[in-house]
Amino acid sequence: MILNSFLLAISSSVDSLGIGITYGLKKTKISYVANIILFSISIIITTFSMWFGNCISNFLSSNITNVIGSLIIIFMGFFMTFQALKKNNVDNCNSENLSFNENINDEKISKSKGNGITALEMLEKYNTDSLRFHIINNGPEKKDTNFTIEEFERTHNNEILNKFGNLVNRTLRFKELTQIPNGKLDEQAKIEIENTYKEVSNLIENLEFRAATQKVMDLVEYANKFYDENKPWIQKKEDIESFNNTIYTCAVIIANLSNLFEPFMPKSCKKIREYLKIQNPQWSFTTIEDGIKLENIEPLFNRI
Repeated sequence: MILNSFLLAISSSVDSLGIGITYGLKKTKISYVANIILFSISIIITTFSMWFGNCISNFLSSNITNVIGSLIIIFMGFFMTFQALKKNNVDNCNSENLSFNENINDEKISKSKGNGITALEMLEKYNTDSLRFHIINNGPEKKDTNFTIEEFERTHNNEILNKFGNLVNRTLRFKELTQIPNGKLDEQAKIEIENTYKEVSNLIENLEFRAATQKVMDLVEYANKFYDENKPWIQKKEDIESFNNTIYTCAVIIANLSNLFEPFMPKSCKKIREYLKIQNPQWSFTTIEDGIKLENIEPLFNRI
């Protein structure tokens, strides 16, 4: 009887032993009051369980109660194993869809190696929108990625400044242009804009942020190609109506880029909406009125 009681006490306290060791390793202290509360709850539950088991034994034979007890233990074992496997599957699923580690200069970011750079240091030195875009566009979605200052500066200068910033600058700051002209929106450009909204929405919903940023940048490249092919600097001298259509179409694309880039470069998008007198961003095709005065237009980005 004494041996059985001793073994029961040990078996019922194994989990407490593990928790105690863990708390000790972490140097976590539990107050005396908390210990008394836990002790009291343990006594109450143990006493109730013994009383309930004794009551059942008055109605059932010892063989049946042994079978029931064994089945309960087996069920608890299966249940705990299932919960552990379920948690492991969720963790694996999340790790596949989200991010892994980011390296800097081909090494793991580590304080001991001295290869890290604080967020405040980056924000003080660089454009915050460019940082957001670069980290999202080059971040670790499904595998480790490498962060270097050189790569970031290349993204800023080649992608953001030369493509997006240049499109805004040469459209809204076109020589002697004081307001949005009375032009007609190119139909193919409208289709490109609407398709971009749909595709970017699907990519964001599927947590494919890198692909989403690239899809918006594809629209930027389309707009730059449209601008270059129509040659507004020549149209202004030879065909003012075509010039108005080209600038108006590019301005509409820029207005919609301020919506599409909003999750990635909010400050720059806010500036664009101020230039084009757009109140709030919206995730749908946006048009603008002709005759909007273009005042105090400044470059969105500076070269690093």
